Amino acid sequence: MNINISEVEKNTAVLLSSTTSFIMNAMSGLYDEIQRYDEALNECFFNFHFLYTKINCPRGIENLLMDFEEIEHVNSIKELKILRNLLRLAASFLEKNPQMLGPQIIARLLPFYKTSPVLMNLIYQCDSVGLQYCALVPIHHCQSTPGGPMGHSFEGSFEISIF
Repeated sequence: MNINISEVEKNTAVLLSSTTSFIMNAMSGLYDEIQRYDEALNECFFNFHFLYTKINCPRGIENLLMDFEEIEHVNSIKELKILRNLLRLAASFLEKNPQMLGPQIIARLLPFYKTSPVLMNLIYQCDSVGLQYCALVPIHHCQSTPGGPMGHSFEGSFEISIF
């Protein structure tokens, strides 16, 4: 009996990916159900491991942005909007290169380092934990800041409808 190792690895990766996706979606929804929003913010939305794992799930960036929109209806703190806008700006890039999440966050959020303790903690996580996934660490603000001059990025295509 011949077993194709690459096929076994592929099936295992698909299984792990779908399991991780289910757990990440359940976890962010669980905090919403039990109305523990402060814990959801700290343990999910401002946690590098959670963001990185969620982005690596199938349709991860889309689901993450939907989670941000859901929790913003309840708790609309400034930092949450800034992080959501950052993910929107970097979405097309992160879909192709999810390991660049840390450098993207650092490069775009450095101006907020001294003004927001929550974002400072996230930047610190990206600087320390993010090195496991990507060794690039920006030391200067080098990407457009969320809410800055370039507030929105356009995805690759437009749909034009004529009445």
